[in-house]
Amino acid sequence: MKAWGVKASNSWGCCEIWQMGIETQFSAGMVICGDGAILEVVDHNNQPVDNIEDATKVLATNLTNLSLPMIRYEVDDIVEIGPPIAEYPAYKTVLRILGKATNWFLYGEVKVHPTAYSNILEEEKEVEEFQIIQTQEGAHIKLVCNGEPNISEIKDTILNNLKKYGLANPIVTFEVVESLPHHPETGKIKRFVPLA
Repeated sequence: MKAWGVKASNSWGCCEIWQMGIETQFSAGMVICGDGAILEVVDHNNQPVDNIEDATKVLATNLTNLSLPMIRYEVDDIVEIGPPIAEYPAYKTVLRILGKATNWFLYGEVKVHPTAYSNILEEEKEVEEFQIIQTQEGAHIKLVCNGEPNISEIKDTILNNLKKYGLANPIVTFEVVESLPHHPETGKIKRFVPLA
């Protein structure tokens, strides 16, 4: 964005529902596109929840696709909905999106989203690719590097994140590898590998 002198903005959506939220010049988060979709944050039983810790998905109803309506379509994102802002009083806002519900790592009763691991890795320019393999006490992380990342600093950040989620004594190990296996058809890397 510095190269072109413009401000980037976030948006949130999916192919089936199209755009569900978009960041504006006035909003810190995203404004929900209420003219195009009805969004309901619910739990496992499809009951509405206000607390993001109880949310497991979003039920989305598309209001614009007349040829193939989607009614209460399940989107497995963990989302926190907030009140409207002054500039758009008719539209609620997205305060934060924690990620896909299917990606959570379970440690007994403690649920940890992989962003606790991946956020810092995605910011490291010396890290080209990574794979996070869940272990009983934390994770083993494989890195493909183009330099020498500060693994000690990365580790401290991840350990602090895990403790915030409720893991008392997490253990995180690292391994620098030449390459990671890609899916033969999609070419994608399985970045998050939960316990079997």
